[in-house]
Amino acid sequence: MGGAENIDLSVLKGKKLINIEKQYKDKKEYEYYDNSDKYWKLGMFYFNPNDRHIMVENRTAMGTTVNLATKAGMGLGIFAIVAIIEPTIKINIITAKILAPKL
Repeated sequence: MGGAENIDLSVLKGKKLINIEKQYKDKKEYEYYDNSDKYWKLGMFYFNPNDRHIMVENRTAMGTTVNLATKAGMGLGIFAIVAIIEPTIKINIITAKILAPKL
């Protein structure tokens, strides 16, 4: 008797999981991570406005990348650009002052 009850319980749990999956598939607002070419700009920048994830798996190597279509992703992208360019500009200004010809 115990084995039959376990099988009935597992069947009910399986049906419940199938119903939950159907609910999420029917919702348009939630889209799973899509690795198709149309969401990768220049082959390296992930831009999918339908994907709400901020970090997604990197396409070519191990690790993650940022979804630049989200507000947080765009903020991280701008921060990264500023973090790279700002010190470079400062170094160029300092170098120009040091190496400027003396009159």
